[in-house]
Amino acid sequence: MKANQLSQTAAFIAIKFYRLTRMPPFRSCFDGQVIDFYDEMVEFLPAPLNWYHAALQKSWIRTFFLHSEELLLPGDLMHIICRKYFIGRSVNDLLAEGMNNC
Repeated sequence: MKANQLSQTAAFIAIKFYRLTRMPPFRSCFDGQVIDFYDEMVEFLPAPLNWYHAALQKSWIRTFFLHSEELLLPGDLMHIICRKYFIGRSVNDLLAEGMNNC
């Protein structure tokens, strides 16, 4: 993978979060800038991943992916969300304690 390429893992995490930003119960958990970021990222993914942006506009496809991923990878989404939460919290705690560089 080149430095200017997005890894497959990062692409699928972006797709997963984009899907969540399209679902009303989860949308309120994201800031507007984050919603825009995932929308733009998924919209401009290279082939063969570029079909996700249009497909995830449909609620039944979003629901299907949500349930199928939970069956195939139970806890995957919770792992990503918890990791993001705890890393963010740790960074904010360090900044509050005055750490500004390493």
